[in-house]
Amino acid sequence: MEIRFDGKTALVTGTGSGIGEAVALDLAASGAVVVVSDLTEDAAQKTVAKIIAAGGAAVAAYGDVADPAVVEAQIALAEQHGGLHLLVNNAGIGGPSAPTGAYPLDGWDRVIAVNLNAVFYGLRFGLPAMERAGGGAVVNMASILGSQGFAGSAAYVAAKHAVLGLTKTAAMEYGGKGIRVNAVGPAFIDTPLLSGFDKETRDWLISKHPVGRLGRSEEVSSLVLFLLSDRASFVTGSYHLVDGGYCAPKQRGLCPPIPPRPHLWRSRPRGYFRTRKSHDPPGLMIRPCPGPDRRTGWPGPEGMVYRKALALGGAPR
Repeated sequence: MEIRFDGKTALVTGTGSGIGEAVALDLAASGAVVVVSDLTEDAAQKTVAKIIAAGGAAVAAYGDVADPAVVEAQIALAEQHGGLHLLVNNAGIGGPSAPTGAYPLDGWDRVIAVNLNAVFYGLRFGLPAMERAGGGAVVNMASILGSQGFAGSAAYVAAKHAVLGLTKTAAMEYGGKGIRVNAVGPAFIDTPLLSGFDKETRDWLISKHPVGRLGRSEEVSSLVLFLLSDRASFVTGSYHLVDGGYCAPKQRGLCPPIPPRPHLWRSRPRGYFRTRKSHDPPGLMIRPCPGPDRRTGWPGPEGMVYRKALALGGAPR
């Protein structure tokens, strides 16, 4: 079940190392011409050299993707090589670590500029280019922290949450034009971004992954290539975790069932579906209450009592 991208041109940002480098190498190995983007020319050229040595086709582009002019120029470069068909907005930084009330303002601005604004610029200039090419696919690199909080990382978490909103909005707008837009949420991947962590911190991070290790860049790349390929032709506007089970324990507690507690309802001066109590005021409107609904656990068919209580301003306590 080999995935091929022959005749297509891709732009991947943040390709100097880690996930971006893995995606660029895999795309080139699958037949795509890859525009390899990174902050510095040396980093971009290093990845280009690896692609060419492996028999692939690539061209280097460099500059700060927090600058919209840089992103626009890189999109134009891709169009010079056959049109933009595939886009991976991958560039990102970790940023400072500090409580929200003490987060450095310059750190906030920089993280938002790279992790959010650059993704918007990629979509802003890339989507029209894909329309001109007849369609395509986009993968925005989010994070597990696009759906979770993480103390000390206000800017990073805010940016990744926002990337998911951009992804869904763009998917809605361009789905009818043959362009799919998805997001990937890696957990902690063993890349240079984590190189500054001491052993104690790494061990703590590893303990948060049920598989008992950090992720590998090529594991993320495999998911990215699938989402870019025609095998995912019905997948758009969605967020895909590659997290070694990191989010599994947390998701169990997102929507706990509300226990049926109709006996704790507060009285209100309007009609409720329940039986009359001895302490009810004479003017309270009471309607007969059938037995509990088997599916919802609330009295009345289809949880009628519960919905009625919410509509009248009451709620179970």
